[in-house]
Amino acid sequence: EVRSTDLPGKKNKQSQALVVTAGASFLSPDQALGNSAA
Repeated sequence: EVRSTDLPGKKNKQSQALVVTAGASFLSPDQALGNSAA
C-alpha cells in the first residue's frame, strides 16, 4: 500500500538531491559536468 504521506517525503529527498547537485556544479562545474555525463 502506498500512502500519500510517503510522496512528499520522496519529493523532498529529490529536491535535496537537486540542491546538492546544483551546489556541487556551482563549486566545481567541470567535475559536475563529468559526473552528469558519466
